[in-house]
Amino acid sequence: MGGLRFDPVPCLAAEDADEALPAAPPAPIASVALDACIVPSPNSPSGARLSEARLLVLDDFVDARTWSELLTAMIGAAAVEALARGELAAPPEDLWERRTADAAGAPATWGLRPAPLAALMRGEACPAMRRVGARLAALFPNAVVAWLPSAAIQGPGSPDCAPLLANAAVAGDSFSYHQDADPTAFPDASAWCAAFGDYFNGEPGRPLLASLVLYLNPEWRRDWGGETLLLDGDSGVGVAVQARPGRALLMHQDVVHRLVAPSRSAGRRPRFSLVWKLALLPRGAGDAVDLARRAEWGPPTPFGSAARVRAVQASLAREAGLGRKRGRVPG
Repeated sequence: MGGLRFDPVPCLAAEDADEALPAAPPAPIASVALDACIVPSPNSPSGARLSEARLLVLDDFVDARTWSELLTAMIGAAAVEALARGELAAPPEDLWERRTADAAGAPATWGLRPAPLAALMRGEACPAMRRVGARLAALFPNAVVAWLPSAAIQGPGSPDCAPLLANAAVAGDSFSYHQDADPTAFPDASAWCAAFGDYFNGEPGRPLLASLVLYLNPEWRRDWGGETLLLDGDSGVGVAVQARPGRALLMHQDVVHRLVAPSRSAGRRPRFSLVWKLALLPRGAGDAVDLARRAEWGPPTPFGSAARVRAVQASLAREAGLGRKRGRVPG
């Protein structure tokens, strides 16, 4: 697409004969619209469109078998057992290192080393990765689900944006508000801009950039903290998502967000998550990919600036209705 190479995420294939295809995607327990604004749109007749960021919270997106396999691939069987006993104070250093940061100059936190990350991305030795890929494919049949091509969104001197990231947050860590990626911020000299130009995320016919966060601890209590905070930039209010086992958070990559460090109540217990940075490529020319596309889910709940825009739209509709009534001539 656009002359760029996109690598699809690993997915169940013919050789996975012992694997069952995923059931219908679960209905989200939260479907939210935020960050609403009017943006330029070359595909709109008026030259502009209403842009809203989306986030979905999906419980039981991965079953116990899948998140257990993912966690084992990330930290090893012995560490999984220690975590279940509440005795794991830090991830194993042969697989993890404190070099992950949300932004340049931000404090470093635990992240999975490049070699095990690359093995997970390929999905060759971890059927759980292919199961998650199959669930994503079922969720978005109108799109090809691919890894965000890190090299294509960078210009000279840009920091690397890994398409797969693992976090092991512990009490005392510090995290910054950030965006995973935003097409409007990619360097003009990047291969992405050469292929697709400058556009706002969600533009019909262009790749939609979305992140999938999988929460992988077998137990995580409310008092232990570790939430993901998502901020509506215009209103300055936000949404908090608890790190419950088997839960997935799916969001536009340009949503401002940060991880909350675990509280002292968690002890030194790490809070594990796996972040997939995705490019959803529309199958049809001019089509738009919508995270909340399934009609049976209903429309997303407007929040912050999106709620304000919906209120203005409702007010204008009421005024238009009153105007039509007053303009009627009795027969």
